Amino acid sequence: MRLRACVSVLAIAIGLAGCSDPQREVTAPAGIPREMINGEPCPFAGPSLPRTAGCETTVTGDFDGDGEDDRASVYAEVDNDLLPRSWRLRVVMDSGERVDRVLRRGSRFSYPRVVGGADVQGDGRDELFVKVGDQLYHSGATRVLNMFVLEGDDMVPVTRRGAPLALRVGGIWRFAEGAECRRGRLALLRVETMNTSNTRWGLSERYYILEDSRARLVKRRDDVFRIPQYYDPALDRFFELNCGDLSFRS
Repeated sequence: MRLRACVSVLAIAIGLAGCSDPQREVTAPAGIPREMINGEPCPFAGPSLPRTAGCETTVTGDFDGDGEDDRASVYAEVDNDLLPRSWRLRVVMDSGERVDRVLRRGSRFSYPRVVGGADVQGDGRDELFVKVGDQLYHSGATRVLNMFVLEGDDMVPVTRRGAPLALRVGGIWRFAEGAECRRGRLALLRVETMNTSNTRWGLSERYYILEDSRARLVKRRDDVFRIPQYYDPALDRFFELNCGDLSFRS
């Protein structure tokens, strides 16, 4: 399988000169991520998307399992003030077939972004990871991700008990959440400090297997571990998503 690139777009402040003009030219070709900040006007998207599209993020992955790269984009339909009014997911297969889906997520201050593709269960098809929400704290943030899989001619979210399975990535000084792919399973991780010196931590691991577009819980493990000091590299993986070549940190 070809190596798949992943893109995560950091929310950093930038000057958006000329953003008040909805008729300005496209700023970059499709596939190149635009820097953007939640709540700010959207840079226009590339020429492969509708003229009213903005805040585009794009990655590649083998979503149909044919050994070739496909392209997935998340973008906003923008108003005249260049602010999002709705969000869309578009996947274009290497064959030219296209899948479009409305993302019923996102808000004025939480812009969805495509994160990357990775083969969670080892079946030769990549699942698509999309950041759909932000949970902000005084000293950090957690990003909420959903997974999408190709089912028939649609990209559908992976669900658990009828609702999209939420992958939370990030945290603050006293707790963190992350996710890992392990031998065909998806592990959702959470740690929380159990003492004031932050050297004793409670651990929760939940293991899921994917059955088509449904996630089934197959194992749960709870434990306590100790580290000699708070700033320990052993905590890093609990703030991250790691799945094959895909790595994402809040």
